[in-house]
Amino acid sequence: RMLRDPSCNSSGSLEGLREIRELRKSGGNYHSMPPGTAGGLHAHSLFPHELWGCASLWLQPRDFARACQCCTGLFVGRERQILWRFFCYVNGYAQLAENIAGEIVIGRRESSSWVGAEVDWQRCFQLNALAEANRRGALFIRVRIRGEEAKDAGEDLLLQELQVPAEIDEKIIPDAHLPDFEAEPPAEDPRFYALGWRVPALLGQALRRMMAPCEVPFRFRELVCGRPGLRLRRVAFNSKSLAGAPCNVMVEWPIRRMSNGSWHWPLPPHSSSDNRFESTNPSDTQSYGPRPWNRDEGWIVELCAQFGPQGRPAEYRSKWVHVAPEKRADEVTVGKLCEELAPHLSALGLFLPHVEGGTRVSLRPGDLRRPNEPGEQVQPSMLLLRDLRWTQAERLRLVLAGPSPRSSQAAYRGVGHDGDAALPHVVVLFHRESCRPRRRLQRSRPRGVWDYFPASESEAASAGEALSSTSRARTPWTPSRQRESSDRSGTLPLPRRRGAVASRTEDANEVLDLPLEERAPHSRRLLLSSSGVRQFEFHPSWHGIMLAGRKDGVAVVLDHEADAQTHMLEVDTYPILGLSWLQTRPQWAVIGSSQSGTICVARYDESKPGRMERVDLEAFPHLSSLSSTCTDDYFATSGFCIDLALYDLCTGRRLNTFRGLHQNFINISRFANLSPHILATASFDHTCKVWDLREPIVADRPAMFFNTDTLNVMCCFSPDDRHILCSGVDTALQQFSLAKPQGHGASTGTRFPLPTLASDTNYRRSLYLADGTLVVTAATNESLLRIYTADAPHRHQGFIDFRNFLQGRRQHTNGGASSSSNSSSSGSASSSAAPRLGYQAGQAEAAGVAGNAPGEEYVQSLRCHPTDPSLLGALLSTRDAAAPLRRGCDTQPESFIAMLRLGEITQSSAPDDGG
Repeated sequence: RMLRDPSCNSSGSLEGLREIRELRKSGGNYHSMPPGTAGGLHAHSLFPHELWGCASLWLQPRDFARACQCCTGLFVGRERQILWRFFCYVNGYAQLAENIAGEIVIGRRESSSWVGAEVDWQRCFQLNALAEANRRGALFIRVRIRGEEAKDAGEDLLLQELQVPAEIDEKIIPDAHLPDFEAEPPAEDPRFYALGWRVPALLGQALRRMMAPCEVPFRFRELVCGRPGLRLRRVAFNSKSLAGAPCNVMVEWPIRRMSNGSWHWPLPPHSSSDNRFESTNPSDTQSYGPRPWNRDEGWIVELCAQFGPQGRPAEYRSKWVHVAPEKRADEVTVGKLCEELAPHLSALGLFLPHVEGGTRVSLRPGDLRRPNEPGEQVQPSMLLLRDLRWTQAERLRLVLAGPSPRSSQAAYRGVGHDGDAALPHVVVLFHRESCRPRRRLQRSRPRGVWDYFPASESEAASAGEALSSTSRARTPWTPSRQRESSDRSGTLPLPRRRGAVASRTEDANEVLDLPLEERAPHSRRLLLSSSGVRQFEFHPSWHGIMLAGRKDGVAVVLDHEADAQTHMLEVDTYPILGLSWLQTRPQWAVIGSSQSGTICVARYDESKPGRMERVDLEAFPHLSSLSSTCTDDYFATSGFCIDLALYDLCTGRRLNTFRGLHQNFINISRFANLSPHILATASFDHTCKVWDLREPIVADRPAMFFNTDTLNVMCCFSPDDRHILCSGVDTALQQFSLAKPQGHGASTGTRFPLPTLASDTNYRRSLYLADGTLVVTAATNESLLRIYTADAPHRHQGFIDFRNFLQGRRQHTNGGASSSSNSSSSGSASSSAAPRLGYQAGQAEAAGVAGNAPGEEYVQSLRCHPTDPSLLGALLSTRDAAAPLRRGCDTQPESFIAMLRLGEITQSSAPDDGG
């Protein structure tokens, strides 16, 4: 996708020869092409694509730069830019963004539309390479722009994300082409400045250095999960190179120039005369958190309609509207929203020919449970933020509902009308669609030494023979022998009965159900830096980072690839139970302690090891769970009470406290992966309830609820949010469908065939792997972890036993971890050491594994990596009876995190960038 250009060919056509002649005359520089030519964008290549690929693979960027200087005629300007773009992609300075339906910059290219300035890819590479070499004096940010491929192909616009570097103390130079950015304020808040916040003019200045010369202005908008938001008052730079991090800034180009000389923009405000902000002192904001300026200028929404005459379909249309820009977001009501959106209905093609010229149209919120009826629970006086949990850039789908019911007429009398009050009344309903795109799966490449545990003794013997003849060129994670096949579709290579590979197929019967005594092949390593951990969470964007909460109330950032602790923050003296990384702000996380309920938003900076910034929020006593939305607008807390609290991450305030949602303690609450408004709560009252925050929350009116066999220890959504998994006591593990509900409490879901211990204290925890095809589960009275298919009937795919892993392997793992740290610190991804076989290294496993005999260790917590479907972690803890406390030394039983990689790690199944 990066090298191949549909418009380039070596056919030697007359048009191509003419453009090549123009390129030769201009010295091969595509910036100096005459206005009448293609400017190098449609220049036909002198060489086939295969030669470009060979040059990019065999030459380093420095070698390529020297070749271009020595042989100026070797590559024309277009070819140079394509190869420099390839180098930028390989080094993480740029990446292709997914086409996200509904984004304003996506659509089919029109002949007269402006698609933005070009990127000088050579300059982009040079600036980023220099900034990374000077890490202490550089800041980084990622911005999304429109891709150049669309200009050549004429198809749907491709998006690409650039890493833009800037100096820490860079001064803003006035530029006539940046008139819409405010200048540096005279008194910048030092704390905001230290957190990396800068004015947009600095980003504009840095981006101009990476673009081709262009006199057209641009402006920046917030980008949250692919949806454009408000114009940015400040931009958040990071001290770390942001390869793999989410993009939070979108570059907006004007559509055309008006007759009066002003520019017309696609998103409101459309006129360039309305671009300037009112002066706002950052010190007056409510919070120093991750998004302090998100609640200052009302709400921006997208209206989507497909109206047609007499019910016939019409062309799909959309329109962006900025609602109440003069008000704060927490002051806007439903009535105000309807009033400001009603005048825009005619621009969306609302046809009413049967009462043409005599119709009064009004806008109402639709009912979530009855889509063709107005929402009776939503009143005009309700606040969008506090009562309906609104988010920026929501898509409102309009539905023609017909005559308005009397009850709705009484509540909305005089609100949101477009027409004479004496005319017949027609109601248009809007439904909020806020689903966000799913993250792309990405396998990570292992580092360090991992112990390989094969599926059986015979396989261990054959693997040991192969390991003895392993060459020095073999990497430490390469297994001794490869299986018959390796699935590249994002599914794990788990064993079948006869050495085959279990994979996800349309027919679930094709996946074999393995005996309970069958082990799952895997590799593992013990993180010695995780001693005393009580809870942990993988970073959603950076593969090697993990946030862990210890039993002594300290939160730490771990590099689990190097097995090292990088940052530490003393939150409280009670154990840390609530942890949640933010999805759009990779350096921020929400942390909560148990008994006292202390909650803070913490930020770590890679350039400042050992330090973490914190912002304290209102406490939630007896906290046991904490979860944030995919858009980082809100987070919810629950605990040993029947209430649930919702916090606003933009202001740092507690937004709502929902009383009496269950009849017993709410042990865990979890937001959906793709929707910021869907929340699940699992309770000790044998029920799991799903709530929709877009409607008023009433304790006896959940969106869905499910009866479970026992009390609920844990619940989680599948990666696509189509199912929910509820874990209870002993064998209680049920999966419920959210796509086709069968009525409140009517569905019993599907049960997993787990062996029983008949124990009332065998508390189970279960999670989906990143691709959603497999489920891992473990319980507190067992020292093993089992794997099942997510599709019913849930088939057993093997187990992983941790018995005697801490006791029998602690000294051996300590030596392996030190060598792993040395090899990791050198920056090398390979080593001459061969992988160790955990089975041969003394992993004692009795024949009665299927009986789940108790051991020293038990699995206290589980976490699966959000994007790598083969990586997960298990928190192993010792029992008090098996590991008595040493007086004067230990204050808690021993606990460590065990990192696991499922399946054999082969060269043929090396990580790729796809899902």
